[in-house]
Amino acid sequence: MISALIEKPQVESDLMNAKNIFLENILNKATIRDFFKVPLHQTGLTDEMYQSLDHTHFNDPYDTLIYSKLIERAIEMNPEVKEIIDCGTGSSIPGLLAIKKSGKKIRLTGVDIDPDAETIANKNATRLGLSDQFKFVNQNFEEYIKTVTLDSSMMIVSNPPYIATPPELSSPHFLPVNGGHDGATYVKQLLLHDYPPETTVVLLWGSLTSPEEIIPLINKNYSLDYVEAFKIHFGEYTRDEQMRRHLYQLRSAGKIHFEMSLENEEIQYVIGTILKTKPEN
Repeated sequence: MISALIEKPQVESDLMNAKNIFLENILNKATIRDFFKVPLHQTGLTDEMYQSLDHTHFNDPYDTLIYSKLIERAIEMNPEVKEIIDCGTGSSIPGLLAIKKSGKKIRLTGVDIDPDAETIANKNATRLGLSDQFKFVNQNFEEYIKTVTLDSSMMIVSNPPYIATPPELSSPHFLPVNGGHDGATYVKQLLLHDYPPETTVVLLWGSLTSPEEIIPLINKNYSLDYVEAFKIHFGEYTRDEQMRRHLYQLRSAGKIHFEMSLENEEIQYVIGTILKTKPEN
């Protein structure tokens, strides 16, 4: 029961801060698809290629395949792209699938601090026949980007940890989703990097990330070329009792946003954005 976790907010105004920011800046502009309680095979996301690939300890097919479709869209919108840098790549499934479906000779550089991900990502590249187009870099993505000279033929993509997570959930199990207390830690790192003008940045994040931290950065430094939102149910990580308590507390304080279904189940939004850094004045 929700009441066993945390008291419900007393007034609707408690929820209006994050809710209104998302409505005005994201949801009112987005293509919204409702995947709440929709089985994966009915979403149109998955295919036979995905089923044959290996995963890291993070294995959320909805999140993974939504991200892959977002990269596909970004490739379509940016036909000049020749290289994609995937920050926090993990298994590299999303980028590899997107490149495979594009049929283009796009290079993918997957960057991740998890050394175990390298073997898995290379196996996936081999299975898809993309070994000659793939490189794995075992490094912090922020440090790696500093070493690269970006140009208009390159695209930054990332599905970073973006769920607001209490500090007591510091175990490796929660590492793939742990975006810090308000969910914004790694999303902000990506948005604050000093990219050249008109660099495309493809970012998957969500309504369990504080919009007060993210939206002003997007509005100041980027144009929003495309946005989509997916309504999904709470999953393996967000159903943890400590996690849920933390999320309800942040929602009550107006810091994050999720909704309730008619059956009193939580609905969160996964948000895909294709951004472009603003040109120099």
